[in-house]
Amino acid sequence: MTDLVDQQLGNYRLTSLIGQGGFADVYLAEHLHLNTRAAIKVLQVRLGETSIEQFRIEARTIASLVHPHIVRVLDFGVEHDIPFLVMDYAPGGSLRQRYPKGTMLTGASIVSYTHQIADALQYAHNQHFIHRDVKPENMLLVDNDTLLLSDFGLVQVAHNSSSHNIQETAGTAAYIAPEQIQGKPRLASDQYALGAIVYEWLSGAPPFQGTPLEMYAQHLHATPPSLRERVSTILEAVEHVVLTALAKDPYQRFASIKAFATALEQAYQAAEGNRPPSGILSPFFLPAKPDAKDYQPLFLQSQPRASSQLASSAYEMPATNQPSLHEDATYSGNMLPEQQPFPLEISSVSSPSPQEERSPGKILPRATAILPTYRLVVTRTEQTIRTLGLINVLAILITLVVLMGSVGWFFSFALPRLQVRALSKVSIHRVVPVLKATPASPTPPPGITFTLAPAAVSWGPNRIDVFGRGSDGAIYHNYWNGSWHTFESLGGNFLYGPAVSTWGPGRLDVFAIGADGALYHNYWDGSWHGWGDRPGGVFTSAPAAVSWGPNRIDVFSRGTDNAIWHNYWDPSGWHAFDSLGGGFVSAPAVSSWGAGRLDVFGTGGDNALYHNYWDGTWHGWSDRLAGTFTSAPAAVSWGPNRIDLFCRSTDNAIWHTTWDGAWHPFDSLGGTFSSSPAAAAWAAGRLDVFSIGADNALYHDYWDGNWHGWNDRLA
Repeated sequence: MTDLVDQQLGNYRLTSLIGQGGFADVYLAEHLHLNTRAAIKVLQVRLGETSIEQFRIEARTIASLVHPHIVRVLDFGVEHDIPFLVMDYAPGGSLRQRYPKGTMLTGASIVSYTHQIADALQYAHNQHFIHRDVKPENMLLVDNDTLLLSDFGLVQVAHNSSSHNIQETAGTAAYIAPEQIQGKPRLASDQYALGAIVYEWLSGAPPFQGTPLEMYAQHLHATPPSLRERVSTILEAVEHVVLTALAKDPYQRFASIKAFATALEQAYQAAEGNRPPSGILSPFFLPAKPDAKDYQPLFLQSQPRASSQLASSAYEMPATNQPSLHEDATYSGNMLPEQQPFPLEISSVSSPSPQEERSPGKILPRATAILPTYRLVVTRTEQTIRTLGLINVLAILITLVVLMGSVGWFFSFALPRLQVRALSKVSIHRVVPVLKATPASPTPPPGITFTLAPAAVSWGPNRIDVFGRGSDGAIYHNYWNGSWHTFESLGGNFLYGPAVSTWGPGRLDVFAIGADGALYHNYWDGSWHGWGDRPGGVFTSAPAAVSWGPNRIDVFSRGTDNAIWHNYWDPSGWHAFDSLGGGFVSAPAVSSWGAGRLDVFGTGGDNALYHNYWDGTWHGWSDRLAGTFTSAPAAVSWGPNRIDLFCRSTDNAIWHTTWDGAWHPFDSLGGTFSSSPAAAAWAAGRLDVFSIGADNALYHDYWDGNWHGWNDRLA
């Protein structure tokens, strides 16, 4: 972009360029009338009328975030189609400038910085706002210790308004969460990014390195290298906390980003002295009599030591009556690190004999501490007998024995027989809805876990083919033709879930995105032909595929510019990819109700669904369906002028709408799901919908005039 120094934007004159990024330049500016300084972020795009309004909506949202550790947006505007934001100026620069790549930070700095950024992100998360681009370059220093987090939502503003190639996102590839790569960012995505930054602060390098595509593949599939193998002095508890934040499955991370920061701080505190002395149990407290005069605290040893050890000065009590920590001791591990010492008062129990009298500050052996407690129990027992009388005490004991025996007899003898009789008289049946032609649950191959959105297709009545990407990156297939068969592996190593299409009985075409970001194709016409067909391209989402008839396949996927790209195959082979434009956060979906008709859907940056269609020409993304969605959609058509569309919403339920000349209101199918849905239709009036639940199991609902619920759980 042209240098704008000495030019005016709004009421500000740009005085110097102080930063450059993949999608914006930052200038130091001075207010024309107030002479105050501010940072002006100028986006490297020019906006049309529609994009200007979208930018204003996004900017207002960003400006609504007011927090001590978030950079304030003071103003925003668009001049000569150039969007800009006016923000607080942070004179200390960014953390990346203070700590260049390869720098390892101290534990105190890591805990402080993590807490400040987590506080800011937790506040944003409470407002249902995801940052999406947490990185050291966006952490600004007001002074030596105070951080401000910047660029909330600006990545999305830029992506909604412009095209960027994969190299421009390389700066964030080191910290991006797996689900965000798949177009499904969530609150836990920011936790993953902060976890990757803490990993870098601890070891001097982020968990994964390489080209952007290589890092994307590693985020999706590779286990982060051990921190302790990189730096042997890193504490095991600290490593555990960081690797928890870096879990591939968002549900396996901490419940909130604030919980992550707190766990990290506690891990350091436990190691730096906020736990009981090694070899000493956390002391407990027994109250003394109010008039006790010879109070001295007593700390119990977890293991008896030799008399020579007990006599050593290492076990003398400090003047503060608190236990001292000893470098040679070993923590027994049977008490929580955060437990605080409570002195044990013994003066009210008995006084030591002259031979046993303790020197001030000495810790008594464990046996000496137990003896007074024993004496107290004996004394109180004797007092009780004298008070009540021996006969009364015996009567009470006999009554207790009889009562306990009666209770034992009831639970061990009577209750089981009552339960058996009840069952013999009443026939209890679990009512399970009957699924017409419902497939029995297929069994996944041992060791294979399906965590990404499935793909489903039907080439006719009573036939369903299901595909999913396994934890090993390969594509797996199963089919139902009256019963489920054994899963088979189609091999390969892929980044996202697959897509599948069919043009008739006996033909399946499967697509997936390889580790190089390219589109790969395998097909079945009686046997599988392998992944040798590479249509190419560089894509950042799962593909979508459909066939409107024999020898025609249309394939779609999201490119590095977040636009939807399209290619098709006919007897002449694959054609050149063409862009349908748009800016999307999800994979596309496609359906066709007949030759010459394609309907394509995607989730936009505002989390609404957008629709484009082709009937000889593309009609653009002007059709905006209401709603707020958090996954890629799924689309299917059972015949002319009928489209059924499914998507996961913010409540993690699957929602559905239909088009039969006009769009109908969305209705919820319920459920709680972690992936996008998949849909198939084998005839008019029949819909089968699949999605992966929070337990990583595959669930199925179907419609044959009514929805039947998610009662069918596939293992």
